[in-house]
Amino acid sequence: ERDTIFSRNISNLSKSSTGSEKKMSREHSGGHLWEELRDRMITLALDSPAVDKYGDVITNKGACIRFLKSAKGKVDRAEEIFKKHLEWRVEYKLDAVVFEDFSDLKKHQELYWGGRDLDGVMTFMWRLSKHDAKHTPAARFVRFFVHQLECGLRTSTDYPNTRFSFCVDLSGMGYNNVDQEMYGILQ
Repeated sequence: ERDTIFSRNISNLSKSSTGSEKKMSREHSGGHLWEELRDRMITLALDSPAVDKYGDVITNKGACIRFLKSAKGKVDRAEEIFKKHLEWRVEYKLDAVVFEDFSDLKKHQELYWGGRDLDGVMTFMWRLSKHDAKHTPAARFVRFFVHQLECGLRTSTDYPNTRFSFCVDLSGMGYNNVDQEMYGILQ
């Protein structure tokens, strides 16, 4: 069933795509490129603890397709991006961030999962008017941001391929809510 959903999503995307993107979508649904990327990542896992740690992700068809799309169908580039992503996950201690205590930040309800849209897609809400740059160090807030995202995404049966909408509420936002340091880290 999951493979059918991915194929349907890819074919829907290709309706408004350029010629090269349509070709890439056909190859993805045919299985050629994603399997090549998967096999390369498995080979890479033998020498890289960061890659080896995420065997369930590197063998996941949806994850491979997502990295191929970001690399415009170039397997070499997708492999490089995928490897850097997995190294970042280890370096940032992404698996540990979900267990960190951010109860003081959660009580402000600045970042939260706001339910699902009509298609069942999860919605992540950010109410910028609730942000207080003076009381929360930028690096801690970014870690909280990642915590909230990761905790919500892990509730999905499609993890790590969870689709979600991101809604930023700017109503009531003022200069005291602006945090240039935090924006720089999030980029």
